[in-house]
Amino acid sequence: MTLLSNNLDHPSSDQLYEGFERRLIQALGATVGGNALSQALGYPSQDAFRKAFQRGRLPVTTFSLEGRKGRFAAATDIALWLWCQRAKPTD
Repeated sequence: MTLLSNNLDHPSSDQLYEGFERRLIQALGATVGGNALSQALGYPSQDAFRKAFQRGRLPVTTFSLEGRKGRFAAATDIALWLWCQRAKPTD
């Protein structure tokens, strides 16, 4: 995302997103896996996460890392997905 406004009194949506993304990366690290990944995506358990993965229903791209167990995701992908969820109407 790019900065569209330099107005410090009213940060642009891009500035707000970039701050959100930065804070998420600081909290979770650049690569997220295990319980932190499940929780960040809103799954109540690792089992629920695994089932969503098996069904092809994860909301972000995940990948494996050589020599490590489980699935991982980039914190930037998680941040973008979460940010987009804010804009969706609720029931």
